[in-house]
Amino acid sequence: MVDSICDWLLKKIMANDSTIDEDKSEIIYYGLQNIIGELPKGIFILLVAWVCGVLKLVLIGTITLLIYRGFAGGVHLKTHISCALTSIFLVIGSAYLAKNFLFENSFLIYTVLMILNLMLALLYAPADTENRPIMKESQRKRQKLESIIMIIFIYFLSIFVIKDQSIASLNMYMLTVESFMITPIAYKLFDNKSGEERRNEILKSM
Repeated sequence: MVDSICDWLLKKIMANDSTIDEDKSEIIYYGLQNIIGELPKGIFILLVAWVCGVLKLVLIGTITLLIYRGFAGGVHLKTHISCALTSIFLVIGSAYLAKNFLFENSFLIYTVLMILNLMLALLYAPADTENRPIMKESQRKRQKLESIIMIIFIYFLSIFVIKDQSIASLNMYMLTVESFMITPIAYKLFDNKSGEERRNEILKSM
């Protein structure tokens, strides 16, 4: 359904702009897929969050997740439906836990999560995919450093700045969810391939 809509829109766009070549059309098509595919999914997730009474937390948690994901990378689910269902389980589930289960010793819990996230970032970040491999070693080093800085920043915010414990807990949960998504276990679970093989193929052909 999404592909059919994107094909139709791309044909309309190309019919009105003769300067669009094959490379540009691929970029436009990719953008259309993201917009059309992500918009219904986002609306559905927000609707479920509103019904569950965690809309505010889901909005905050999603921002934290997306920022860290931009640095650390991670798996991509193959369909919009599977992505939506997984997001509901992970994001809304984390928001529900953060709202309803508060820890007496949050400092200890956050510190344990911070150490775990740092270890995973050092081992696996940034985690690319075969469709979008990270080719430059300098970029990989920069994103790893950015991932580490993000983890430490959120940790200190959660400990010393954020007064609402549910929000603080949620942010640490989101880091942990995303950290799981960069591990080999997640790649195997969601049937993804890392970008390493694709990088080697490109480098050999150069």
